[in-house]
Amino acid sequence: MTTDSKSRIHKKYPNWKSPNALKNSGFISLLAMIIMIIIAFFCTLGQGIGSWISFGVYLGFGILLWLYMNFVRWKHSKVRIETPDGIKEY
Repeated sequence: MTTDSKSRIHKKYPNWKSPNALKNSGFISLLAMIIMIIIAFFCTLGQGIGSWISFGVYLGFGILLWLYMNFVRWKHSKVRIETPDGIKEY
């Protein structure tokens, strides 16, 4: 998720410069996502049915929490984010 977020931010705001940017960061981000998918795939091979049920419950709770935050909580509160362009309030 972090690599995907970094790629989206770089695409949307190409003029933002990071103090810890790498050369060829697009290639490195793509490589990191490929490695992440390979690791995630091989990790799933050793999971039993109980692990998948627990994972489903975990995801279900996460989705319910996200829905609550998206439709109830965030509509009534402001968010302040520090960006390279300064502090933004949404």
